Amino acid sequence: MRKLFLWSVITAVAVVGQVNAATVVEFDEVVLPSVTLLDGTTHYDPYGISFEDETFHATDFVYIGAGTDIYGLTSPFETNGLITVVFDSGASSVVADWVTGASTDIYADAYNSVGGLIDSQSAESSSDTKYGTFTFSGVGTIGKITFSGNAGVFGVGRLTYDLVPTPEPTTLTLATLGLLGMSWRRRKRA
Repeated sequence: MRKLFLWSVITAVAVVGQVNAATVVEFDEVVLPSVTLLDGTTHYDPYGISFEDETFHATDFVYIGAGTDIYGLTSPFETNGLITVVFDSGASSVVADWVTGASTDIYADAYNSVGGLIDSQSAESSSDTKYGTFTFSGVGTIGKITFSGNAGVFGVGRLTYDLVPTPEPTTLTLATLGLLGMSWRRRKRA
């Protein structure tokens, strides 16, 4: 009986302690019908992300500046363009690779699931094309990230993120609860 109970506890801990691998999106995995606005589409649902706003394009190939080729999300050629990536179940950490055109500042703001700002990062402009990475980690559950610029064009070429697992009953968890119930019932009879 004790062995059964111990096995049930170990199984429950193993199920609860499962770790999800990081998701990496290069934004060229999905074949889009055209250079298009992604707002309201479901192209990236399998990656656990969606998009807000109608102020950005998703393209398979982007040319920014002299000799700079990236794949990814780009802002339109306007001041204060906006890219908003929503994490369907929230993310515990996010790394975003970005590029800007000459003289464009870029800003990244992380929000929790109810829209509260939890972290901000920025990179100042230069006279040349500029590359970099924003890293959000240890700030809580991230519901969405917005990327914006002060002028010109910018792009997000890669996102690496750890989604927060959505709690859902699994067969193993239900079996463990059943074994615990049987163990309790047997003890009660004895």
